[in-house]
Amino acid sequence: MPRRGADRRAEALRNLLLVVVTDRERCRGDLLASCEAAVRGGATAVLLRDKELPRGERRRLARRLRTITAKYGASLFVHTDAALAKEVDADGVHLDARAGPREITGAKRVVGRSRIVGVSTHSGDEAREAWMADADYAFLGPILPTESHPGRPALGWRAYEDAVLGTFPLLPIGGVTPEEIRKTFLHFPGGNNVAVVGSVLGAADPEASAGSLLAALHTKEDPWGGTTAPAGLEERSIVAGFLRSMGRIPGLALGPGDDAVVLRAGGVAVATDLTIEGVHYRRRTPARAAGFKAAGRALSDLAAIGADPLGLMVGLAVRRGRGAPARARGLEAGAAACARSVGARVLGGDTKETGGTETVAITALGRVRGRPPLARSGGSPGDALFVTGPLGGSMTRGRHLRPRPRVAVGSALRRLGLATACIDVSDGLAADLHRLCKASGTGAFLHDVRIPIHPDTRGRGFRHRVRRALHDGEDYELLFAVPPERAAAVEREGVAGRPVHRIGRLVHRNGGVSSDDGSILGGLSDMGWVHFRERDR
Repeated sequence: MPRRGADRRAEALRNLLLVVVTDRERCRGDLLASCEAAVRGGATAVLLRDKELPRGERRRLARRLRTITAKYGASLFVHTDAALAKEVDADGVHLDARAGPREITGAKRVVGRSRIVGVSTHSGDEAREAWMADADYAFLGPILPTESHPGRPALGWRAYEDAVLGTFPLLPIGGVTPEEIRKTFLHFPGGNNVAVVGSVLGAADPEASAGSLLAALHTKEDPWGGTTAPAGLEERSIVAGFLRSMGRIPGLALGPGDDAVVLRAGGVAVATDLTIEGVHYRRRTPARAAGFKAAGRALSDLAAIGADPLGLMVGLAVRRGRGAPARARGLEAGAAACARSVGARVLGGDTKETGGTETVAITALGRVRGRPPLARSGGSPGDALFVTGPLGGSMTRGRHLRPRPRVAVGSALRRLGLATACIDVSDGLAADLHRLCKASGTGAFLHDVRIPIHPDTRGRGFRHRVRRALHDGEDYELLFAVPPERAAAVEREGVAGRPVHRIGRLVHRNGGVSSDDGSILGGLSDMGWVHFRERDR
C-alpha cells in the first residue's frame, strides 16, 4: 500500500538520524554493495551525490538505491536534481550551498509535499537562512578536516553549537566519527543527527562502521564517565514515568503536571529548574548573566500559576579550577539580582566543584493565598487566548539571558479570577500551547496577524517571522485563556498595568494557525525546544 504524503514526509524526517552520502572515489568496494551494507548496519538514509555521472547512469543508480533503501526501511535522497528525485520515487532532494529561498521553493514545487528538501551550508548564517527559507533540514560542514574538501577550512564543533536552531534538523558533516560523537557531540542541544561520507563507505566494513555510528548516537557517552539518556527518551515522558511510579500525592492543591506544585498547607508554591552550560547558555557566558537566567526560568514557573514569589534556593556545580570561587559568586549575584526584580531574595543553597558541566539548580518558593492557583487544565472551548508580550528572536541579542518573569500579571490573573488556564512560554508558543491544550482537553486556533512578533525576530517575509515567533522559545511570557465574556475587557484594559495581546481561542477540535485571508499556515504541534527529543525508528 503506498504511503500517504504526510506519513512519508514524517518517515523521511525521522530517517535523518544517520545519512550516508555516496562518493565513488572514496568507496572501497562496489558502491551499491557498500550502500546496502551501510543500511543493513543501521544507516537510516542514503544521499546519492555523484553529480558528475551522466544522467542516464545516475538514474539507473538511483533506482537501484531506491530498491535497497526500501528493503530496509531507509530513505533515499538525490543531490541537486529534484526532477530525478521525483522520477525515481526518492524521499527528497538535497540542494547545494548556493541554493537560496527561490531554489528551495522551486524544489518543493517539483518534488511535492510528500517529499522533503534539504540544503548544504558552510556557516551558521547559511544554516539559519536555510531554516528561514523553509528548508526541511540542512547539513553544516565540514566540521573537521576531510579528504573530500581538502581546501575548505574546517568549521569546528563550536560553529555547530552556535548554529543549532531548536528542533530544526541540522546535521554535522565532515570528519564525524563515533569517537567525535562520544567526546563532543553530546553537549550540543538538539544534536542527534549526522551525515557521513568516508567514515562509512570508505571503511573496510561499511556495515560495522554504520553500526558503530548508530550506537554512538543512541547512547552518547559523557566524557566525564556517565551516559546520556538513550535517543528514544524525551523529557516529559521521563517525568511522567517518574510521577506514575510515585502514585497519587496527597496534600497538593496543584500538581504534578503544572509549572509548579502548591501545598495545601500554607499555600506554599514550589518550582524547580535546572540551567545547564552548553544547553541553556554557552561556556563563555558571564557568570552573572547565567545566574540571572537560571533564576528567571524558575520564577517564570511561579508566575504561570499566579504565585507571589518569596525566595530562591540556589544550587551550583561550578567547574573545578582557580576561578571557581569567583564564578560561583557571579552566578549567585545574578540569581539574587533576578530575585530582587520581583521582590524576592536568595534564601540559601549549596555550592560544589565539578570536573564536568557547570549546572545551576534553582528552587523557587512562593505563596498562593485566596483564590486557587492557575493550572494548565482549566481551559474550555471558546476561551480567548492571550500572551503578555512579543515572541521570537530571543537568541538574536542575548535576550534569552535576561528573562523578565511576569509575576505581577500571573498574580493578578489568579487574584481577579481572570484566567481559566495559564502556562509560561519557555519552549516556544506552539509547544507550550500544545501542552495547555492537552491538559485542558481542547484544540486551539491562532490568527497569525495577531501574534506579537519581537523586533529581534529575523526572517524573510511575514510567514517566516511568524514561524520564528511560534517555535523559537525562551520568551518567558505568559500564555493564558480567558472566558469569552471577559475577553474584551482584558484586551482593552490589560492586566496589572501591562497590555496583553489576544491571539486566538480554544476550540473543540485540533487547531492551526490562520492567516488573515483564512488560509492555514500549519497545524499546531508539540514543537519547540524539547530535551531528549524523541526519534522513533
